[in-house]
Amino acid sequence: MAYSLHITQLDRTIKKRILNRQYSINQLEKVHDSLKRDLHEKQKAFYFSTLLCFSIMVVMLVILLVSIGFTPVFYFTLGVCSLLIIFCIVTSWFLTIGILKFQFHRAVKKAYPEYYDLFKL
Repeated sequence: MAYSLHITQLDRTIKKRILNRQYSINQLEKVHDSLKRDLHEKQKAFYFSTLLCFSIMVVMLVILLVSIGFTPVFYFTLGVCSLLIIFCIVTSWFLTIGILKFQFHRAVKKAYPEYYDLFKL
């Protein structure tokens, strides 16, 4: 069974044009606004999925608590589940939001350092 992992990155042509200073400030502002809207939608979906993950974890832990009580197995499971959920959330944020923000900021900082603070995502 093959799985694919989608990593959100800045489009190569956009990145190349930013680095070569081919965009006017108005065009760069339009690119920034488009990315900002896209990231806002991704963040809303990310918050929903984070809430869903925590809710599922709480339900699973309540079921485990009811069945075995406060035993060392429960505390171990709580710790492992918490670490796993946190790792998955941080990784998914980085792959869907973080890389795109980092690439855009780095390109703008190299090509348009005077406008870097204006075009932060």
